[in-house]
Amino acid sequence: MINFEQDGVSTGRIPGDVVFPGIPGTGATPNTDNLQTESLAWIAFPGPGLYDLGITSDDGVRLSATHAPVGTLSIASPAASARVFAFYPSAAGSPLGGIAGPNPVTPLVRKVVMAAPVLADTPLTNAAEIAGNIALINRGGVPFAQKILAAQAAGAVAVVIVNESQPDNLAAGMGGDGTGITIPAGMISKGEGDILKALMAATPAGVTLSYGEDLSTTIAKDDRGRGWDTGGDVNSTVAVPAAGLYPVRLFHFEGAGGANLEFYSIGPDGVKHLINDEFDEASLKAYATIIGGTGGGVSLSMTRTGNSVTLTYTGTLKSSTDLTIWTAVTGATSPYTFTLPATGKLFFRAEE
Repeated sequence: MINFEQDGVSTGRIPGDVVFPGIPGTGATPNTDNLQTESLAWIAFPGPGLYDLGITSDDGVRLSATHAPVGTLSIASPAASARVFAFYPSAAGSPLGGIAGPNPVTPLVRKVVMAAPVLADTPLTNAAEIAGNIALINRGGVPFAQKILAAQAAGAVAVVIVNESQPDNLAAGMGGDGTGITIPAGMISKGEGDILKALMAATPAGVTLSYGEDLSTTIAKDDRGRGWDTGGDVNSTVAVPAAGLYPVRLFHFEGAGGANLEFYSIGPDGVKHLINDEFDEASLKAYATIIGGTGGGVSLSMTRTGNSVTLTYTGTLKSSTDLTIWTAVTGATSPYTFTLPATGKLFFRAEE
């Protein structure tokens, strides 16, 4: 059941809020801002027909009819390192606002090349490598527009800025004077930038990114920074062809200020029913895993003896230290046993 609030106080459309899982964060200065939430479930629809679903949120959300991560920026190759980035596009005139060109409707699949100099604060000296590719540039030193224009002049087809100067923060929007900018651009966090740079260094043949938004599985979305009470609910109607279990992925982000997230169905009388509310007979039920049948699914269970932990799972086992960046556990097979670290936090999840 999703009825989350930053501080656990009742707000939004439905009372009974609980604190978002995983906050305060684990950065150098833990706080309750700059958070992301990913929720995966199988919703049980009792029969065919039209169902109204609603989301109340502060800030943005995306509801997808899949468990696979979707987004504007992802690694296309090497395939073994595929991932979707928490990417903040800066397209002028879009709901998010920005200074760069429009997001590609058909994804650009190109090699990513580190700009030289890395801040792009002067004309690029590796224009021959940049031309026709996606430029990777660190934040800092000069305005965003100057960086993007430097890459554009070198022939880049798009720009990815790494939030290098704010290591504890997520990606952010880019302001300034975008006069003359025609190529798309956006930002990723320092943490994800470090992962991308390490992969580039370890891949002599180069890393290829896909830059463009695939909306084929999107049910509803609102990318804006928004208050739950001022931004309006994000409602949608889905057509269910037959009774059964259907996958959904709800992704939420919050930058600063308040944070709130509620996910519910809306009855014919307009009453909102939280998904998987065990105390509401009208609630649509949801499940974390499907065992058997045609749905596949994943599972994860844990046993502990002293400092030794054993994880039994199906799917791919991934770990994280901050609930933001998840990486596959190298060489892991089920059951997987490890020793608890002396300090810090370690999280695990199983994915399809």
